[in-house]
Amino acid sequence: MGIFRFKQFEVDDTGCGMKVGTDSVLLGSWTPRPDKLDTFKVLDIGTGCGLLAMMLAQRFSDAVITAVEIDDMAINAAKININKSPWSGRIEILKGDIMQSGIVNDRYDLIISNPPFFSEDIHSPSRLRSLARHGSGFNLISLLAIAPGLLASDGQLAFVAPAARHGDIIYQSALAGLEPVATCDVSQRPSRPIVRRLYLMAKKGHSNQPPRVLSSIQLSNDDGSPSESYRSLTKDFYLNF
Repeated sequence: MGIFRFKQFEVDDTGCGMKVGTDSVLLGSWTPRPDKLDTFKVLDIGTGCGLLAMMLAQRFSDAVITAVEIDDMAINAAKININKSPWSGRIEILKGDIMQSGIVNDRYDLIISNPPFFSEDIHSPSRLRSLARHGSGFNLISLLAIAPGLLASDGQLAFVAPAARHGDIIYQSALAGLEPVATCDVSQRPSRPIVRRLYLMAKKGHSNQPPRVLSSIQLSNDDGSPSESYRSLTKDFYLNF
């Protein structure tokens, strides 16, 4: 059993290919609220155990969230987790392949995803983990390709990826008609290399988008304790922060 307790909800990721991890917690904590005055629509692609959907439901009381997942075991876990949460009435769970037409028939103010991003030839022994991490089907490039057709005109796409893939991401996003609005570089400690980058993308040339905002965060201090910036970002979720 893999049960993780947060301040306002708990997550059981048993049977899910992608387990609860720092990447998703960072993404769910960092993603900005859409610039809307009323209820807005969120699409969580590859929701897994439902963590990102619940994090955004906690942060944004005016968000209506659609969570899509292809794997049966993950769907079952997400349904259990979300139905036990305080926000089950605002989160709809759909089973299906987001790459196929007809799974969703709407336009969203915010799309969020922790997509599969590894591309090495050697895959994990676990089929589920391999599917989640290596993208046998939906992957990071797929996300960038399909997002413009699912976003509202002023909608935004938030995701996390390895820092080493930045050049490829900028190239592929430009091909899709997207551009970065904000990024956040993530490193383990000060003076350590950047290992992850959080992205917020929008349709290229949209007049309401502000200049690109750059930021960074270190997860730990030099002595290994959680950094103040990491604590501040995730304090609404982690029990010990």
